[in-house]
Amino acid sequence: MRILILNYEYPPLGGGAGNATFYLLKEFSKIPDLYIDLVTSSADKKYHLEKLDERINIHKLPISDKSENLHFQTEKDLLIYSWKAYFYARKLVRKNHYDLSHSFFGVPCGFISWRFFKKHKIPYVISLRGADVPRYAERFVFVYRVLTPLIKKIWKDASEVIANSQGLKDLALKSNPKQKINIICNGVDTQEFKPDDFSKEKDKIVITPGASRITSRKGLKYLIEAIATLSKKYPNILLEIIGSGDEKDKLEELAFNLGITNKVNFVGAVSHKDTLKYYQKANIFVLPSLNEGMSNTMLEALACGLPIISTKTGGSGELVQENQNGCYIKMKDSLDIVEKIEKIINNPELMEKMSKKSIEIAQSLSWKKVAEQYLGFYKRIAEEKKTNEKNKKLFLKFLVAVGFIGWLLYRINWKEVLFYFKQMDIWWMFCFVFIYAIGIGISSYKWKILANFKGFSIKLRELFKIYLTGAFINNFFPSIIGGDAYRSYMLGKTGKGRYMEATSTVLIDRITGFAGVMLLILVSSLFNLKAVFGNKILLITNALIIAFFVGNFLIAILRKMIIWNYVKKILPEKITKMIQEILSYQKHEILFKSLFWGAFFNFLGVGLATWMLFLDLHIPISFANFMIAISIISIVSSIPVSIGNIGIKEWAFITFFGIFGVNGEAAISIAIFGRFLQMLVSFFAIPFYLKEKKDRDKII
Repeated sequence: MRILILNYEYPPLGGGAGNATFYLLKEFSKIPDLYIDLVTSSADKKYHLEKLDERINIHKLPISDKSENLHFQTEKDLLIYSWKAYFYARKLVRKNHYDLSHSFFGVPCGFISWRFFKKHKIPYVISLRGADVPRYAERFVFVYRVLTPLIKKIWKDASEVIANSQGLKDLALKSNPKQKINIICNGVDTQEFKPDDFSKEKDKIVITPGASRITSRKGLKYLIEAIATLSKKYPNILLEIIGSGDEKDKLEELAFNLGITNKVNFVGAVSHKDTLKYYQKANIFVLPSLNEGMSNTMLEALACGLPIISTKTGGSGELVQENQNGCYIKMKDSLDIVEKIEKIINNPELMEKMSKKSIEIAQSLSWKKVAEQYLGFYKRIAEEKKTNEKNKKLFLKFLVAVGFIGWLLYRINWKEVLFYFKQMDIWWMFCFVFIYAIGIGISSYKWKILANFKGFSIKLRELFKIYLTGAFINNFFPSIIGGDAYRSYMLGKTGKGRYMEATSTVLIDRITGFAGVMLLILVSSLFNLKAVFGNKILLITNALIIAFFVGNFLIAILRKMIIWNYVKKILPEKITKMIQEILSYQKHEILFKSLFWGAFFNFLGVGLATWMLFLDLHIPISFANFMIAISIISIVSSIPVSIGNIGIKEWAFITFFGIFGVNGEAAISIAIFGRFLQMLVSFFAIPFYLKEKKDRDKII
């Protein structure tokens, strides 16, 4: 699964949403087959590409120099991020096939996800964080008035809208009561954030609101006023404010005017890992916010065993249990803050009780659990996307099949087709079945060469069973699983879950099979150049085949040149990986062996087997012309444009054998009868299929 994540915050920039993204990526890095690109902001004016893991890329875009103010983004910063992130992410979308995108903040990031949904049909998840929800922050009152209609549209089209607290969900529902919103609370790393009694200063009472943006919404001026009152009675009290923001200068001025500059320590911005010592040093955590989502700082304070004093807003309702691990305070009421702080510092037993309860609450809120909740949504959304795409393709294939069948019913004289059926001799049918079965054996041997190269130890007999069962599935259940998917699954199962390598062998088997057919067309065309140059279809077909082989040769040369590093950036990642995978086989001459056996299978299992039916009906066509036509048909009928390729194979028989003067009724008679005989051969796979299905059901 591949996911695009958008968040203008990421450590050291920003606050809670950035930290949440960091810890989620940390957990996601432990999950195999999960590939993530995060597009975020850099702290300086330079682009940075960081890797949390080989599968997780962090693209940091230059927005502005934030080295002096890491925790505050201006409206201008957000606009610049929106612009740059959209165009940068658009390049990633064109290069990679994302199953979904996940935006932290409905705006500005959610707008980018919404645009990709509209243009590229990429489903998306929105994580509401606080300020992106209308009515949350006074700072954005005008912005909310302008953007609320767009915000509601972004929410409506999202596959999931997730709030980080019940309070934030309730606030969002005021804008759109019909909106479905789930809740996933923030988590906390209890391995990183934990108590340390040795860090506490016994002769001081340290109060902290934690590390966050210093904005008016945090209500810190009321906490400073409370400290001014408390310092008269408790001269050893100290308030430590960590972080930066647009309100910092005003608060420093307030502390100066109240004469308590020695009682308030503005630490400034520190790295996230360095905030731990300030929590461990503190005695009480106080957060007098006017509005809050799910406070990461409160979670970290809980994990460090601090009693919590907080206004009842946002996620505090889920984190603070009155008189158990903390107390609630009234908004904008410094005297109430004074009362609650005194209540705790004058009662050591209560402080100890609250400390233990805070740790207990924190331990139930791990980032691992949060990541699992998000992953559950990701999997469901990705599966729904695949199902919708599959159903859409199935419907289109059905329409194509109906179109071909309609054309055949109109074009063909079916009485003449019945006449040809009656002329068929059972001996020639037996020859077809016998040669076709040998062809499957050859193709199984070719696949074994590829499987052995990838380290699979499996007998040819077992591969023959799997191959035959794959053919059975293609013939009878083409829209459910597909023979190639079954082959990949079964080989991967024998290799103890090495499904990626198994899929690689099936992919190369297919590619070399097509290339082998192309070689047959070129070789057969040499025996009748007059017919090739006299027919546009044959001429174009041969020209395309030559271009294919020349293109592959040029790519092989290009990969050895420095320019390949630039070409790789332009090509989709899947294409570059496929080229790399193909060339890994080529290094050990496995590719050429597979190409030879692929051509031999098509010559024998497809060509010679079908030739038996032509001989039976005494259809006048040279063997060289026959091989040209049947090889082209082999490629065309493999293109998955209709259910079970119904109609397209019959159309191809009529069209390409018609070039050489073969009667349409005779051609379709052989096409239909050949399909029937192939199905008959694959029918022998039923015992293998039923046994495997029974074993699978036992496991389930």
